[in-house]
Amino acid sequence: MAETFDSILGSKDIDVVMVNLLADKFNALKEREGKPDVRENTRALKRLFKEVPKIKEVLSANKVASIKIPELLDYVTLQISLPREEVEKAASSFFAKIGTPID
Repeated sequence: MAETFDSILGSKDIDVVMVNLLADKFNALKEREGKPDVRENTRALKRLFKEVPKIKEVLSANKVASIKIPELLDYVTLQISLPREEVEKAASSFFAKIGTPID
């Protein structure tokens, strides 16, 4: 019996991809123009990481997740619709690695 795996690939990698996707969307908001990256604020970053598992759960059953994180940073709320397709595209490099051990 053969065994193969990727010891450095896990669901936390997908979480990081999703946090970066949400952070980019938040930074692109008109209200955030000219302000520092949300990833520089530890509290805001922790809130994003806390929301990601909930978003993943919604996206596992639906094609789109409605996201609302009130006053994420500087009294600005992140309110967006996130399509599953966008997350899959952003995490495509990780999904490619998953297939190798299965094959």
